[in-house]
Amino acid sequence: MKPPSSIALRKSARILFFCALAALLWLAGYGYKRGFTRSWREAVFAEFRKHGIEVTFKKLTLDPFRGLVAREAVLYETSNRSRVLAEIDQAVLSVDLGRLARKRNFLTALELRDARLSLPIDPSNPSAQPLKIEHLRAHLFFPDQQVRVQQAEALVLGCRLSAQGWLTHPPTLQPAQPNAPRSAWRTWAQLPPQELPTHKTHGSTSPRAQLQFRGDLSDPQSILVSLRISADEINLRGYPLDSAELAAVWRNESLELQELALEDSRGKLRATGHWDSKNLSAALQIESTLDPVGIAHALSLSHWTRGLVFLQRPSIRVQFEKPPAPESHPTLLGSIESGPFSLHDTPFQSLSAHFSHAPNHWSLRDATLAHPSGSLVANLLHTPDQFRAKITSTLPPDVLLVLLPDALKTSAPIPRSSHPARIELEIAGPAPDPLRCTAWGLLKLGPARIHDVPIEGFDCPILLQNGQAIAGPFKLARNEGTASGTLSLDLPSGRTFLHGIDIQLHLGDLLRLLLAENAPSLAPFQFAKASPPLLHLEGSVQTTQPAKAARSSPPSLTFLLEAPTGASVDFAGKPVPLQNLRASLTLTPSQFTIETLHAQLLGGSAQLQARLPLHSSPPLLSGSLQLHALRFGELTRLHHPASRAEGSLGASLDWSIAPSDPPQVRASGTASLSQTHAAEWPGFAPLFQLLPAPLQTSSEPRHHASLQ
Repeated sequence: MKPPSSIALRKSARILFFCALAALLWLAGYGYKRGFTRSWREAVFAEFRKHGIEVTFKKLTLDPFRGLVAREAVLYETSNRSRVLAEIDQAVLSVDLGRLARKRNFLTALELRDARLSLPIDPSNPSAQPLKIEHLRAHLFFPDQQVRVQQAEALVLGCRLSAQGWLTHPPTLQPAQPNAPRSAWRTWAQLPPQELPTHKTHGSTSPRAQLQFRGDLSDPQSILVSLRISADEINLRGYPLDSAELAAVWRNESLELQELALEDSRGKLRATGHWDSKNLSAALQIESTLDPVGIAHALSLSHWTRGLVFLQRPSIRVQFEKPPAPESHPTLLGSIESGPFSLHDTPFQSLSAHFSHAPNHWSLRDATLAHPSGSLVANLLHTPDQFRAKITSTLPPDVLLVLLPDALKTSAPIPRSSHPARIELEIAGPAPDPLRCTAWGLLKLGPARIHDVPIEGFDCPILLQNGQAIAGPFKLARNEGTASGTLSLDLPSGRTFLHGIDIQLHLGDLLRLLLAENAPSLAPFQFAKASPPLLHLEGSVQTTQPAKAARSSPPSLTFLLEAPTGASVDFAGKPVPLQNLRASLTLTPSQFTIETLHAQLLGGSAQLQARLPLHSSPPLLSGSLQLHALRFGELTRLHHPASRAEGSLGASLDWSIAPSDPPQVRASGTASLSQTHAAEWPGFAPLFQLLPAPLQTSSEPRHHASLQ
């Protein structure tokens, strides 16, 4: 039997044990629910500062199974606590109580389990979308003057990242400066998930990244960082890739791109390069058979490839180099070789070129564009003090039109033809500026249409000098005959001047050729299609848009017209021939004028003057008409076939036509008849049909005459 003192001692021990256990459970419950006091948290904050980290957390709790847990932790910039570097929902702290008792660094490790981090992309902009790091599992150790990461894993930008390594003497964390250039990774981090460069396709695995690092941050040359990324079946912002590989190393303050490999079902891209942060030298080599149109769309550069479709993948090589010398400049060399492709639905057979670019220096060598109907070859060189170019083309005008800027397509009088055109052009000057260059060459066209006017051929030398483009003396062929003369285009004003042009052409076709849809109507005069009049032209017209400082000007033209075979004019619904027609016409900014028109008519003669204001509203056509010794019998029988009248008619009339519906025709003047009878008088109303009608109408005109 045990003594009473032993039993009492055991009971006391049990009571003390249960009291201690209860106290510990209470402390654990209190520590888990309420957390440690502010003084304890401040001690932990001070410990992190010893490792160069400024951190706060709202609660420091004691988890019975995990230990000390810091909840809602925030990392700040040490020099500016208003800038957040990272946010962590919870982290487990490992504390060495022995070191704590000896007042030494007691924080030995930091463990993250399925944690979430929120890293501000731009600390200077609190409203910017942060970079989300999810499912982070990491174990960080803090030996003396070191931070060691043991197999950290996380999901970053849709990529499964694993990292391990160590750093010695971690300095105070510093964010990017507010005015620092915007990094590409910041742009990617703020993209929506479907536009991320590593976005996976449906059913594929996430991209994988491996990061290894080591070094002493007090000695930048000792830092080594290795990154390798691999992915299968990813989508590069709309461009599907079968695989992607990236391997890069940072050592000795230099970045080495060991390999960048992208592959799709029909091509691949390979890139290598390096960058030295000490002497700022760099090099990059790229070889690609990927689709340039798809890549441009993925990089938001689709405006450069609009309307372009490659039927066969082109081969593109690019080499970039920046020498180490401080005064040196980067250079870019490259080439392209392509098979069949189309531009704005126009098919081409091939394209090849070599190019280079450097500050104040670029070149395009042996650029060859092949089409089923012809080809274009170009060589261009630009240096700081000169520009040289040589271009030879046998492409049809319709194909060349596809290559021109939209502004020239709508303003310049470009021939339309599917037949090859021969163009030879050499350019020289101090800079690639039309106003400072001299150019010379030759232009030969086959059958074509200009403003819907057909031509059979055009042949002329070309000269560009002092801002003036001169074509001529040219030869233009049509079925009716040939034309000759000189055209000059003033580039600053966009105005074309006509010098000594002699041409056999219908006047209406000529006005359409020069003025397009702005050509005035010359009805009812009609020339025989087989025998158009001979024209002599002087003047100027606006053919292209002027420079911003200049204004567009109306045309100013003078026509001298001769038609030995005559023309015909509608009279009472029947054609009346005009023989030996001669006319002088003027087109000015204010009006179109028939200065004089002489012709033989019905055995006599007729003379006409007319004026059509171009800017009055409504326009009023006016003028005068003189008739001399017309065979009155023929005139009356055109209106009254049964008439037996004979005699001679003379008249002098001033007339005007108001553009109403029907047109209002007014005339006044004198008329004389000889050897005729009043009973056979047909009236003067049909005579007014000799006048040029400015408007076409289906209504019969109303005539008002006042004669003596």
